Amino acid sequence: MNTTRWIAPICLLLVLMLAACGGNEEPTPEPTATSTVAANPTETPIPTESPAATETPVPTEATAPTPEAVVESVLPTQEARTVDVSPLPTPAEPLAEDPCAEELAGQDAQLATQYPALGCPVSAPELTQMARQPFQRGQMIWRSDTQTIYVLYENGVWQAFPDTFVEGELESDPALVAPDGTFQPIRGFGKVWREEIGGPGAAIGWAGLPETGVSGTTQPWAHGDLVSFGLAERFLLFENGDWVRVE
Repeated sequence: MNTTRWIAPICLLLVLMLAACGGNEEPTPEPTATSTVAANPTETPIPTESPAATETPVPTEATAPTPEAVVESVLPTQEARTVDVSPLPTPAEPLAEDPCAEELAGQDAQLATQYPALGCPVSAPELTQMARQPFQRGQMIWRSDTQTIYVLYENGVWQAFPDTFVEGELESDPALVAPDGTFQPIRGFGKVWREEIGGPGAAIGWAGLPETGVSGTTQPWAHGDLVSFGLAERFLLFENGDWVRVE
């Protein structure tokens, strides 16, 4: 049997069958180049610091405001102080009469006759620069020629003190407050008043007016001194510590 002639038809049939089976498959499309558009890069925002979270206050019950205390302004007042006032000096025994045997005239004759204990004048009156200050119970007199301060009390007693005030010293005591209507004496008068006769407790009291400078005359006598401020005011200061105003 000749099989060669059947080989060709069989091969052809197989080819056809294979073609028929593969014909249903869709051809695989070739990949196409996909055009991609590069996106423009966007700026990345710089992170900012987030604000710190604040605590929400818890509401509390409202309290009524406390009224402020009203402070009344009170000016300082001077405390009333009781000051022991020194008693006035005791007058001395009167001087014995010592009539002047000299022949006198004018004012000298009048004084020698009126006050025989005064004796005779030692010299004529001399012009003297002085200062005066009235006090509640007397007065003070300063004479420049001897730097002496006379303290004349209202009961007819007088005392003499040297004027030791020096420029640059405290003129008065700022801690002392004079009562209404009076003054604290200053300088030489003030120093004698504070250091010698008692200050606020002095028998002479506080000054009634500021001191004033005046001109006058002084005249020494055998047993005292005559201090004059014109003919209207003349004072005799006897050596025993008594004084009188010449009338």
